[in-house]
Amino acid sequence: MLLIIQILLVFSIVVIVLIAKGYSVKRKLQVPLYYLFLGGDVGGRKPIKVENKNLVGMPDALFFNLLKLRFVVCEFKSRNYTGVNLYERAQITLYMGMLNKWYLPAPQGIIAYGNGFAVRVRFNKSLFNEICGLRKQCLVELGKF
Repeated sequence: MLLIIQILLVFSIVVIVLIAKGYSVKRKLQVPLYYLFLGGDVGGRKPIKVENKNLVGMPDALFFNLLKLRFVVCEFKSRNYTGVNLYERAQITLYMGMLNKWYLPAPQGIIAYGNGFAVRVRFNKSLFNEICGLRKQCLVELGKF
């Protein structure tokens, strides 16, 4: 019985430490506390690199949603919210698409703004494919020089 209590106590401490990790980032990006903070460069932390073949990116923060078993990509914009522009939507879609290539459930995206407003962005596969097509087109143009 004592062994079971000790195991539960250790497990509880590990869960609390994992939840507490990245607390200030979670508050800034307005994500729930139960998300696991995997890394990111918000708050002077070490950035995490997301790679897929020839694409590389470093989102501001990357979390894992324990309840839905999916990644959550977050970007922080210091400007006030006036609407999500195409560049911001494309940027977070690119990160989500790179994660989606090797993990089945579609990731979620969150863009947080300096005035405290946060917007959830759904993964848009056609936009991701369009961005990847632009990469190929860019390489063709660069090959002309």
